[in-house]
Amino acid sequence: LAQQGNVTEQVLEEEVHGLTDFLRFNAVPRRLSTKLRFQLSYSTKKAPHITHTILNAMPRMLRLEVLEHLPMSQDVMQFDFWKSLDRDCRARILSLCRPCALDKDEYLYHVLDVGTDMYFILKGEIDVIDTAGVIQDKKKAGEMLGEMGMFPESFPFRTTSAKTRTTNCEFLELSRDDLINVIKPCFPDVYQSIRDYAQ
Repeated sequence: LAQQGNVTEQVLEEEVHGLTDFLRFNAVPRRLSTKLRFQLSYSTKKAPHITHTILNAMPRMLRLEVLEHLPMSQDVMQFDFWKSLDRDCRARILSLCRPCALDKDEYLYHVLDVGTDMYFILKGEIDVIDTAGVIQDKKKAGEMLGEMGMFPESFPFRTTSAKTRTTNCEFLELSRDDLINVIKPCFPDVYQSIRDYAQ
């Protein structure tokens, strides 16, 4: 385990060096640079398979079993949606999700954005704000957010903004591409349940 921890730290350090070089070369502001480093560190801790690409070389069942023991696999068990999935399905869909973290008063998306991602709220609270800037709803850990934007034929753009209400908000982000190209053909019942929830 100590050796595995060292490998994770080494991979993270290499990624941070690469990111730092990229940021310097492109003159990215310090504020964004700090946010990017934080996100990289957070993602690596929650979902090491994102930076440890060697896992993709492993047989599917072994890879899914490993994914099941990662921190984000435990986090999603607060959702009825995730609890209802069988072990294989849950691990395969989790492998598509990206962990993300935001501080207070940061936006996940803005009104009139084209919806390309949906979110599972792991920690924190979110204000759902209409075009007039009025809070229409509050979402909390264990709820989904942005799922309507996954179906552009019904909702061509976002009708609300989503802004973090508390500090240390954590999410899992699922892209529309993965929903359409992976989940829909492989798990049509899961696709339909997300679609039904969005309606």
